[in-house]
Amino acid sequence: MSAELTLPVDVEELLIQWVLRPETELTDLLGGQMRVYPRVPVEPTYPLLVVHRVTGSQGVGDVLWLDRALIQMDAWAETQKAAWRIAATAEALLYAAPGEYPLGVITRVEEEGGIAPLDDPDSALRHAMFQTRVYVHPPVQLGS
Repeated sequence: MSAELTLPVDVEELLIQWVLRPETELTDLLGGQMRVYPRVPVEPTYPLLVVHRVTGSQGVGDVLWLDRALIQMDAWAETQKAAWRIAATAEALLYAAPGEYPLGVITRVEEEGGIAPLDDPDSALRHAMFQTRVYVHPPVQLGS
């Protein structure tokens, strides 16, 4: 007997494709192009935003349904003010994100600390980052 598998939502893809990339407020801050990635590209163009799943837990007991993903977002720009503004805009979009999307359902977003300005000693770029907890589960499939 084969049970139907419930796979976790790719929360990085959900946030990048459905929550952040469609928003012109963020596009405008990223030089008019949507530079939001799951990791820094090999040949990056700045400013940019990286969305990264740090960790999380999927389900309670035997139920693999609700994922409590810890997400880190890193913004890089030429000035600290620009990096902070990109991070703050992404954070605001994330808090407005609960709802249904083709890849999954975001039920809740919680702050895990405010935006932190970070120095990048290897470059002249400025960096700002924050972490949030995103609660997400697969789309609900109603009876056929």
